[in-house]
Amino acid sequence: LIEEHTAKGTLQPGDDPYVPPPPADTRLRFPGKAVGLEDGSFIVSDTANHQVVHLEADLETERARWGDAGAFAEPQGVILATPAVRDALAVDVLVADSVNHQLKGIRFSDNSIHTLAGNGTQLRERTGGGPALTQALSTPWDLAWLGDRLLIAMAGTHQLWAWTPGATPEAGTVDVVAGTTNEGLRDGDAPQAWFAQPSGLA
Repeated sequence: LIEEHTAKGTLQPGDDPYVPPPPADTRLRFPGKAVGLEDGSFIVSDTANHQVVHLEADLETERARWGDAGAFAEPQGVILATPAVRDALAVDVLVADSVNHQLKGIRFSDNSIHTLAGNGTQLRERTGGGPALTQALSTPWDLAWLGDRLLIAMAGTHQLWAWTPGATPEAGTVDVVAGTTNEGLRDGDAPQAWFAQPSGLA
């Protein structure tokens, strides 16, 4: 290949002539998901900055920013906690922390971040489920409430999972709701359905 493309002039040894443009001077870098609050403000996953941001209704003024010191790694889905979860676990917003393979909660009162599911390693098995804090997850991408359970679009294993909160983080559980882990498109009953990196829930 070197000889062929040198002869054609399509191989140019040396420095790459491409010079990337400077990054845009913006506060957000590839925001992934957003959720509106009752007061008109928004929670936004600032994915490439590895943070979550609380924006005022003007979508420019920051009220808060979470995620220093590696607390998040490419956060994606964000959703408000239900009243029951706020009362039991004292968190206000739930976050799909995709590259850390965890579900996390943010507490507004003290700006703290709490792990609610996932042990921080990527699930590489075809099955799983059990105590939420000891179970490996795989690239959780989005979140949606279904009754008192939180559905998780598990992009890494091509499945939908659910987190069932408990009275403490240790009491929560996770389990598979749908998908075989085969990557593809196949309709059918939940255990036989195929997904391809599910990344949005509504």
